[in-house]
Amino acid sequence: MRRVQLNAIINIIGFVAFAVLAVTGLVELVFLPPGTGGLGSGRGPSVTMLGMGRHGWGDLHNVAGIVFLGIVGLHLILHWRWIKCLPKLLASRPGSKLPERCGAEERT
Repeated sequence: MRRVQLNAIINIIGFVAFAVLAVTGLVELVFLPPGTGGLGSGRGPSVTMLGMGRHGWGDLHNVAGIVFLGIVGLHLILHWRWIKCLPKLLASRPGSKLPERCGAEERT
């Protein structure tokens, strides 16, 4: 698999994980606030949304967060050469010629 394809797959998985994080966070905040868990808590009836209660949404939120953190880690690993080169790029004078790929001199 080429590096560009791998980056694309990682970016798509990261986007999906972030979207799940955002949606589940909003569901918990707006539709299932604290105290809607029910099931023996003594604070009223259990409230569900799409068949899942607050704890189910929370579990999904936690899993999506762990996946997202892993994907961010992979993303940083795949772009580490660029991250290492960033200080050189930022410190270079405006108008000076920069290498096409950062770290090109290290590969020779």
